[in-house]
Amino acid sequence: MRFHTKGFTSLFLAITFVALILSSAVLYVAPRCRVAEQTGWTVAGLEKDQWESIHINGGLFFILGGVLHLVLNWPVFWSYIKKRRHAALNLRRELLAAVVLGGVVLAGSVLAWPPFRSVVELHDHIKDSWGRPPRPTPALQSADPTVQELSEQMHLAADDVVGALEAAGIAVSDSNATLGRIAETNERTPEEVRAAITKQFPEAGPAADCEGRGLGGGGGRGLGGGGGR
Repeated sequence: MRFHTKGFTSLFLAITFVALILSSAVLYVAPRCRVAEQTGWTVAGLEKDQWESIHINGGLFFILGGVLHLVLNWPVFWSYIKKRRHAALNLRRELLAAVVLGGVVLAGSVLAWPPFRSVVELHDHIKDSWGRPPRPTPALQSADPTVQELSEQMHLAADDVVGALEAAGIAVSDSNATLGRIAETNERTPEEVRAAITKQFPEAGPAADCEGRGLGGGGGRGLGGGGGR
């Protein structure tokens, strides 16, 4: 039985397109990562990170399928663009319109023009309606926290943090000593002190919500168009 490559490509694109539609809809209304984790949020039995995996991989294979579809149908596609004396269909105006519309969508998304901005704002509003995780207090965002502050930020006992440092050969006078002071006393850098702790407790950390909040309390929007995707 002959395998029809063009038919397979069209069907594969249709399946991945449906997967992208579903995952896009789910992720558009999904809560932020930490809230989803804390509440056990699922859709169709799948957690948020599983939907994100479907969306990312579905998008990748949709692109690959689209390239294959274009290659297999290149003569037809080229006939839409190339002007021929006896061509039945010449889509130069349509091509220009498609390029202009695509440019408007891209520019509007990047520059936050309405109504593109409203779509993103609605997306953020829906995410926030599920609730937001607690943010680190200003004390925990200090550039040079004490061992006690850092242990609270990482949801660990201060004694465990001290033990991790001492196991790495870093002496700690007490839990009120700052990382900078500990680093100076042990002739280390603050980064080395932090690394000694995270090496011992790689899973520990503050309540991140997919906006890039880490040990130092920094923040950044992630992939996917909304804070915490």
